[in-house]
Amino acid sequence: MNSITSYALAGLTAASERVSIRAQNIANQQTEGYRPIEPVQTADAGGPVVTARQAPPDQAQQKIPGTDFVEPGTDLAGEIVDTIESSILYKANAKVLKTSAELDKSLLDIVT
Repeated sequence: MNSITSYALAGLTAASERVSIRAQNIANQQTEGYRPIEPVQTADAGGPVVTARQAPPDQAQQKIPGTDFVEPGTDLAGEIVDTIESSILYKANAKVLKTSAELDKSLLDIVT
């Protein structure tokens, strides 16, 4: 596997992890005691890496006094925007993989 392919695969994994984290936050928007998770993306020699960082216990979502509603610990609009951004990044990395495969095939056609 060449470095372009491995980097694109790491990008696919990172984008997928970001979407998963954001989906969990959106699904738990009204869960009392839920502590939102923030995706933290870093880079290493193999490509981007995403890890999850959970909010401290004192930032857990709490019920609004006198109601059955929970004060969300995350911004829903921000969660959705990052989900859209991550899906675009996923598609871009998939396109890199496809282009790399096409280039490899063209090179083999020339050599053979």
